Formats: sequence, C-alpha cells, structure tokens
Amino acid sequence: MSKKRYLTFNGKTQRIYEWAKEIGIPYAMIHDRLSLGYPPDKALTPYNIKEAEKHGLKGTGAYESWSHMIQRCENPKCHEYRYYGGRGIKVHPKLRTFKDFYNLLGDRPKGLTLGRIKNDKGYEPGNVRWETWTQQARNKRNIRLLAIDGQTKTIMEWSIISGIKYCTIIMRLFRGHSHKNAVFTPLRKRRFKMSEEVQFPQC
Repeated sequence: MSKKRYLTFNGKTQRIYEWAKEIGIPYAMIHDRLSLGYPPDKALTPYNIKEAEKHGLKGTGAYESWSHMIQRCENPKCHEYRYYGGRGIKVHPKLRTFKDFYNLLGDRPKGLTLGRIKNDKGYEPGNVRWETWTQQARNKRNIRLLAIDGQTKTIMEWSIISGIKYCTIIMRLFRGHSHKNAVFTPLRKRRFKMSEEVQFPQC
C-alpha cells in the first residue's frame, strides 16, 4: 500500500500516513486493518493501553503480556523492538485491544509466558498461546538443538535432564566438546591445598 493513498473519515480526506501522525498510531496498524477490510472508523481507532483498567485486570499476568507484546512490536524505543517489530513481526488487529486479547487467551497460567507457535509469523489468532519457558526456548530463531543417542533436544532441555548448568554446556561446546560430553560430564570438584603458614584468626 502506498503512503500516498488517501482515506476519508468524518468528511476529512488525507493521506494514510497523515492520519497515522494525527491520531498517534503506527502507519502499519492502519495498513493492516484496511487490508483486513476494516472500515475507516475502525482502522483509525487507536489502541488504548489503559483499557484493562475498565476490567480490573491491570497489573495481571495477561495484561503484562499483552502490554509487552504491543510495545516490542509497535514501539521503536522498546529495547526488544529490533527482534520483533524491527523484523516484521506484527500484532493482528484482533489482538490489539486488551479485551479481544483476553477473550482469546484468558488469564495467564502461573509459570507460563506468551508465545507464538510459528516463529516466522506474527501475533495473530491461531498462532498465539501460553507457553512454558522450555517451549518458548525451543521456538526461538537462534535455538540450538543437540542430538545425543538418537534424541534431539534443546540445550535447556538437556540441562534440565543432566543437571549441568546451561551456561556450562554452552562453554563446553564452545571449547569443542562433543554433545554428549558437554551435557553429561560431571563437574570437577576443585581441590584447594591449605598452606601450613596460613593462620586463621581466633574467634
């Protein structure tokens, strides 16, 4: 859609990017809504970050997840924007209001987080769910899978199974260890020799 396209609303006609600037919502949001067949009044409706206050849900896990989703996809100042909005991950118009988001997903279960089933697609109905951290770790773009004895799992999953810390496995792989040795080699116990010259203070 060209930024030169005009849109008429309440008897006023101007370019879409001018509407975006005037209303204070991203151009991409208006673009997506129009592409989905939204009428001008719906396409130009700003999302309300305070909407959850009406439902008494501000501060809940669901509200927090929704708010973070909006920020990392729509706010260039968000430190995570480059990983989401910056690479084309968008929020579907049907999830931009907290009411619609909550009606779809409900309360966030304890210990879960908001995730996308297909990492190359945006936040949209059918592609969002509450996930465990392990599920989300497996779905990351830069995830590394290790194959050991015919089983393929993420480093985090192997860490849970073996009891070896995630960062330890990463360091071992960096040093050239095999997958199996990096995951299952027990940690060495450090031995310290106590010098006879060392004197401890008396209590």
